[in-house]
Amino acid sequence: MPSGKPHTHRHPPWSKLLLVLALLLTAGHTAPASPVVISGSPDSQPLTAQLDQLEDPTRQLTIEQVARQPLPFTPVGTDYLNRGYTASAYWFRLRLRNDLAYPVERVIEVEQAYLGRVEAYLPRANTEGFLSFAAGDELPFSIRAVRHRLPVFPVSLPDHAEQTIYLRVETKGALTFSAALWKPLEHGRKDRVHTFFLGAYYGFLLILFIYNAAFFFGVHDQTNIFFAGYIICIGLFQACVDGFAGQLQEWLLGGFLVEGLRLRLVFGNAACGMAALFTRKYLCLQNFCNRGLSVLAAVFFGAAVAAAVLPTQTIARLSTYLMALGALPGLFASIGPLRQGYRPALYFLLAWSAVVLAVILNTLRTAGVLPPTIAWPSVLHLGTVVQGLFLSVGLVARVAQLQQEKEAAQAEAERRTVEVSLSEAFNRQLKQANEELHQALLAREEARREAEQRRAELEAANARLMELDRIKSEFTAMLVHDLRSPLAAVKGTLELIEDVLPGNDTDMLELVRASQDNVQRTLDLITDLLELARTESQSVTLDLKLLDLVPLLQRCLENTRLGAPHPLTFVTELPPALPAVAGDSRKLERVFMNLLTNAAKFTPPDGRITVTAREVTGEGVEAGLSFIEVSITDTGKGIPAAELPFLFDPYRQGGQGKKHVGFGLGLAIVKRIVAAHDGNVTVKSQVGVGSTFTVTLPCWASKVGQTSLARPAPAGAGDSGEAVFT
Repeated sequence: MPSGKPHTHRHPPWSKLLLVLALLLTAGHTAPASPVVISGSPDSQPLTAQLDQLEDPTRQLTIEQVARQPLPFTPVGTDYLNRGYTASAYWFRLRLRNDLAYPVERVIEVEQAYLGRVEAYLPRANTEGFLSFAAGDELPFSIRAVRHRLPVFPVSLPDHAEQTIYLRVETKGALTFSAALWKPLEHGRKDRVHTFFLGAYYGFLLILFIYNAAFFFGVHDQTNIFFAGYIICIGLFQACVDGFAGQLQEWLLGGFLVEGLRLRLVFGNAACGMAALFTRKYLCLQNFCNRGLSVLAAVFFGAAVAAAVLPTQTIARLSTYLMALGALPGLFASIGPLRQGYRPALYFLLAWSAVVLAVILNTLRTAGVLPPTIAWPSVLHLGTVVQGLFLSVGLVARVAQLQQEKEAAQAEAERRTVEVSLSEAFNRQLKQANEELHQALLAREEARREAEQRRAELEAANARLMELDRIKSEFTAMLVHDLRSPLAAVKGTLELIEDVLPGNDTDMLELVRASQDNVQRTLDLITDLLELARTESQSVTLDLKLLDLVPLLQRCLENTRLGAPHPLTFVTELPPALPAVAGDSRKLERVFMNLLTNAAKFTPPDGRITVTAREVTGEGVEAGLSFIEVSITDTGKGIPAAELPFLFDPYRQGGQGKKHVGFGLGLAIVKRIVAAHDGNVTVKSQVGVGSTFTVTLPCWASKVGQTSLARPAPAGAGDSGEAVFT
């Protein structure tokens, strides 16, 4: 633990010798106090009455002189020691005896947090000399013997042993002293209770401060801001008295430290100055009292400034007496307004009476008139709490009374002008209402005309789009029809040329066959365009028959395997039979051939294509219906997620498809054919893993309203056709 050295003044070396000789001459007149026997009970043991004391006027005595020379210690003999304002240091000797059969740990607590410097000297365990520990209001919180708001020192005693402990106290303010011996556990419990009540007290002051500061910004009444200033100053003053000054400074300012006594004087005088300003505004005083309180506030603020710059010993006594009398002018000033019927003055009188009573009780306790066993320092906290409650109620009553007076002052003038103002206001409101109604009607008419114009424009644009779509479809159909015949003739001619060419002319045969492939691709494109044009014009005709999809899928799979551009592995997971579907076998064969051809095209050599089919039941709104679900899975490069939403759009090819021949019509045709069968097609894909295209078709028994193949289902019966992307 950190150790400290006593504060010393510069005196001639012979002054110490003279002091010791003088003390030795007076030694031996009084018997020392009896030792304190350590108790095993959890209660604290008061120590003050069993201490021996020694005054050190020069503050020059060392622990070696005090412990080894027969100096004139005298018993304290009282539970509370009050030496007032003194320039001397005081030594206290404590004899502790442990009659128990085991070592004990105890804590010595000095109950005054505001003492400037308290040092404890404990004998070393196995050697001569003393361990020095320091605490007090003048020391940084981090170097105290125990990091506690009070001077606290740990003590260890072996079994059946006695120790002599010395305490040295030096302060610039009034010297009051009392101490107690605690078990560490019980001391911690006591601290938790005290900390709880102190937290509640400072929380209450903080709530009062925030409330009044907010009230000031709301109504701009200086009374609230003066009261908020008083609350924050009295709270900081009490925090210094309670021993939190060093800890707060260390948290907020780091290594910068101002002694606690100086802070108490600054905040105490500032609180009295704010109280004088608050009294002047709250009681609405005039003339002499108003000027007197203003002068008193200036005196207190001047004392606060003086306490911040002058030596503390110079200003401490004056500030203490000045602050003790600071509440009296407020009490006397409230009598006049109270006699005049000013109701808030009653709350003010009760509030300041509580504070004055608390100060008087604490002063009597300090003087030894009242017994020290009662927690009289807490009376100051209770007094400020009661004061805050009464003044808060009084501020509300003051606002209410001022509001009533203001309303009463305005009532007469309002009665004189009420009829004229009412008539003028009614006419203005009526005129304004008519104008607003007229503007609203004009705006409504303008909006209606704009809506009509917009609707006409949209109808015209829609009609034009429909006409353009019709022209495009007719043009595409005509173009495809006109191109198919000459291309078929070219294809026949190329086949005839291939037949008549000699077999040894390989170059010519390759040229003819390449031309045939190009013509065939052109015919396939024309067929796709024609099919797409038909589906877009809603003219898809289906030759419906009851189909078993298993043979159809096997046939498509075999054709794909034979036409695959490179070796692939084909896996089928088909049941022996599936429920029948109502479909056009030629168009469904084209659907599955398109999907299988795409899978073979985009699957690398030695890849795998898996075809599965199963019967599934509907869920939700499709509960009770049955569907055939055909899935074609490849192990190709996959499709990026950004391209999936546009995969079934005409003339759109993904990044993978751009490396192959095609025009992006196959999947668009697949989507329209499946939609014409009241089915659905979906795709799932992951780049680097592969893709799965799933075609879902309703079973024949599930087609709502379908009674025969010749009679199609009503429009909208399961006719979604919307692609679902995952």
